[in-house]
Amino acid sequence: MRGVALLCALALAACASVSAAEVSGEGWKARLEWSPASPRALRTTALRLRIEDGSGKPLGLSKLRAVASMPEMVHGPEEILFREVAPGRYEAQHVFSMDGRWEIRVTGESGGVQVLASFNLSVGP
Repeated sequence: MRGVALLCALALAACASVSAAEVSGEGWKARLEWSPASPRALRTTALRLRIEDGSGKPLGLSKLRAVASMPEMVHGPEEILFREVAPGRYEAQHVFSMDGRWEIRVTGESGGVQVLASFNLSVGP
């Protein structure tokens, strides 16, 4: 019985783990984390976005916009509604409409710095 409980705990920990991707540009760097580490279509995925300037200080963005699209598909992009939880820190909940390769594009600006970040993630098995 203990073995079964341990296996269940390990399985839950694996499902709840986080994956991340980082990109950078001129004067900024961005990190996107998602949980669960292997998102599934039609299930909620938690997204956390961190934007920093070149020295690592939080960079708050005005006009933040994020969209998720599937480059191999013809359907339109899905808007992701991030909310700022701290300077340069944003969170969102998103339900991807189908399994496959997704690209999340984040745009915004801060004090003349233009941010255009693209992240790729796989949804589904």
